[in-house]
Amino acid sequence: MIDGIVVMTKGPEGVMVSDGQYRYSAGIPESGMVDRTGAGDAFASAFVSGYIEKNDISYAIQLGTANATAVLQEFGATNGILKKGDWGPWEKVPVKKEKI
Repeated sequence: MIDGIVVMTKGPEGVMVSDGQYRYSAGIPESGMVDRTGAGDAFASAFVSGYIEKNDISYAIQLGTANATAVLQEFGATNGILKKGDWGPWEKVPVKKEKI
């Protein structure tokens, strides 16, 4: 058993997260892709921000996914990063939660 939260991004296959009690999974929104540079960092920073903001893993996954998707639309590691309160034009991804 590991204390804390474990996050594994799987690129175009989405993300898996575990808090030791539940396993969360989500895909990615339909979107184009210009450049993958910085998408993982964009996901991680928004995930942590979302988790700090609401203490809700599903919300954090949705925010991280939105930010990573936005970065995928631009060249470079920081272009496209969303600002606070911005989700971009994509629907929030559904998050599946399963008891471990």
